[in-house]
Amino acid sequence: MHFAILYVNVIIKMFGYPISIRRKITISYYVFLAIVLIVAVFTYFNLMTVENRIASTELLHGLLDKTLEIRRYEKNYFLYKQENDYIENRRLVIETEEFVKRHKEEFRRRLAQSSWIPHFQDSLREYKQIMEKDFISHSKGRNPANVINLEDNIRKLGREMVGIMEEVSRTEHNNTQNLLSFSRRVLIISFALVVVLGIVFGQVLSRVVIKPLKLLENRMNKIAEGSFEDFVIDSSDKEIISFTNAFKRMLKELEVRQLHLMQSEKLASLGTMLSGVAHELNNPLSNVASSCQILSEEIEDVTVDIAYKKELLLQIEEQADRMKNIVRSLLDFTRVREFKKELLSLKKLVEDTIVLIRGRIPTEVELAINVPGDIIIHADNQRLQQAFLNLIKNAIESIEKGIEKGRITITAWKDMGHNTVKISISDTGAGIRPEIIPKVFDPFFTTKGVGKGTGLGLFITHEIIAEHEGMINVESKVGQGTTFTIELPLKGV
Repeated sequence: MHFAILYVNVIIKMFGYPISIRRKITISYYVFLAIVLIVAVFTYFNLMTVENRIASTELLHGLLDKTLEIRRYEKNYFLYKQENDYIENRRLVIETEEFVKRHKEEFRRRLAQSSWIPHFQDSLREYKQIMEKDFISHSKGRNPANVINLEDNIRKLGREMVGIMEEVSRTEHNNTQNLLSFSRRVLIISFALVVVLGIVFGQVLSRVVIKPLKLLENRMNKIAEGSFEDFVIDSSDKEIISFTNAFKRMLKELEVRQLHLMQSEKLASLGTMLSGVAHELNNPLSNVASSCQILSEEIEDVTVDIAYKKELLLQIEEQADRMKNIVRSLLDFTRVREFKKELLSLKKLVEDTIVLIRGRIPTEVELAINVPGDIIIHADNQRLQQAFLNLIKNAIESIEKGIEKGRITITAWKDMGHNTVKISISDTGAGIRPEIIPKVFDPFFTTKGVGKGTGLGLFITHEIIAEHEGMINVESKVGQGTTFTIELPLKGV
């Protein structure tokens, strides 16, 4: 595997810029093919050498057979003194001389050693001459002692020639056996090398093709789960880089569209909240109007206690501050801004959210809040407020279509075992059918009539909680009510 990584890095350095997967595969294919061809060529020449050695060995065996035939007719001639045996012996000697002369260069080229050739030729030439002298001496009936001396020399030369050929044949046979053993080892090593290279190049292809695609699959799964983190894939492949850049652009576009959807849902919720905000503003406005009317009637009356007048002014100031806070909450909710976490009091966040929707809560619906004042969370005020608004609005609508009277309970507590804070928003409304529960967080899913819902409220709520690295789940029983539980991390607090 380390070789595969090194190979990929070498390819990148060779070209000096990111190259495509197709080119990497092509280069790998040609490199592998070149190595296979080198092994094949080496094996071919090795086999050619073996073939030449075998051919040379056959020539040597033929030469040895001729030499042995010469000796056979020599023995027959010495035993029976027949002229035919001498003639056949001479013919074989001449043939052997011609054979050696004809294959002399081939012997030198193919055999490991060729120093024996001149010696063999000299011995063969001398053998022929002495054999001829012996035949002439025998034909003319010369001194037997001379004949015996000639025969001894002939036998000696004959044994010498056979000895030369046997030694050369034995040496060449051993060399051929060694070469065959070497060739066998070369074939085994070549096969093993091709297998290893196949595995290595398989690893290379796995690294340059399969691994980036697997990373793509993993990142897409994260995106499908709602995680829009920066899309980064460690790859030098041209196609993967282009795909990554295109995907980054798409993610940015999705984030922009998601913000637009959230803003659209926020504006859709604004109409619902305006009646509540108007109700919330109406009370302090009435108080201000009453205090102003009383003050205007008694401003010049010196008999009225000055402390009472100051009290009226303080009431006007308090009610003005109250209205200012209501308007600020509304403006904060509607303002478009970047996602930014900050330390927030959960109790104050819930109370500010209730201000925006209190006027929408029917008088027959009881609202109970049980949020400790010491719970601090690290969150985006505006987005978490929108999530709470969506859930409370759904709870109100569930009670309205279920029973005449109901209760909405908002509870929060710390789960120190998991270092999280849990927030539950429950109602005693109509509930959700079991077959619908898995779909409630899907975009554009709604059970309301046409024109009465966008189907984005719970989807956006789920996205907001996921954006805060939290979780949201739902439990519901038809006719008894629904509970949404949000779990947010306490890290950063």
